Amino acid sequence: MFTNQLGLCNSLTTLEIIGDSFSVTDPGKLSWTISGYGLTLGTFILIGGRLGDEFGNKAIFIIGMGWLALTSMMAGVSAYSSYPVYILARVLQGLGPALTVPNALAIMGKCFSGHNRNMGFAWFAASAPVGAMAGLLFGPLFAIAWWPWIYWSQALGVAFLFVLSIVAIPNMPVDGEKKQRQTIREILDRLDILGGTNGVIALVLFNFAWNQSLVTTWDEPYVYVCLILSVLFLAAFFYIELHLARYPILPVAVLTSDIAFVFGCTAAGWSTFGIWVSTNLGTQIKSN
Repeated sequence: MFTNQLGLCNSLTTLEIIGDSFSVTDPGKLSWTISGYGLTLGTFILIGGRLGDEFGNKAIFIIGMGWLALTSMMAGVSAYSSYPVYILARVLQGLGPALTVPNALAIMGKCFSGHNRNMGFAWFAASAPVGAMAGLLFGPLFAIAWWPWIYWSQALGVAFLFVLSIVAIPNMPVDGEKKQRQTIREILDRLDILGGTNGVIALVLFNFAWNQSLVTTWDEPYVYVCLILSVLFLAAFFYIELHLARYPILPVAVLTSDIAFVFGCTAAGWSTFGIWVSTNLGTQIKSN
């Protein structure tokens, strides 16, 4: 969670510096620096959790850390290329936390119990604002030298965590039932490919439409067409999860009132953080 929020906020206070190096000053285009990262993180986090369930939480967590290190290095190297390459690197960066965040929770749930588990989850949650503040602080500090060091330093830190994870996280075998799977059809059923695909498309279109509206406004037909399509794909996703999927990626049946309350608290907490981030981003855009 620390590396997740660090990767989000280390670019927030350096938008103009990065944009100037690519001769990009349009606020809408600069917003993709933040939105591109958040887009893939939020879109693929459910899939990241399901991959951990099927192929091992430790393995997927380590892959996520390695991916984040490589794409952070790519974001820095993009200084020698172009702004679209930089945005592509930011989009790919978000896949790393999408793999690490849900599997970190699963690892703690399996390794700890009782008071230790409660403390682990508490530290996990507390790492979000700490990581955000670290990103807001060290992003500009590294930019004083040269803005690619924002991402190169992140790559080095995450690479250290990648190695540490291999050594420190205990091996946790996958459930016996899953070990006995033999056919590709069974694997695809458990991964819920159809439901996951519809969910990803819905979230991508929805996020793209709202962020692109800052660039082109809602006057462009393709923007609101994307929004309409996202709603249709979302409806298809819930239909698949409720009626077709044998192993739904989002098991709606387990959403009890207690879990709904927890989701509500989580949504409120993340919303306050998002409002704060958006306010800072809006202040920078107005200053231009």
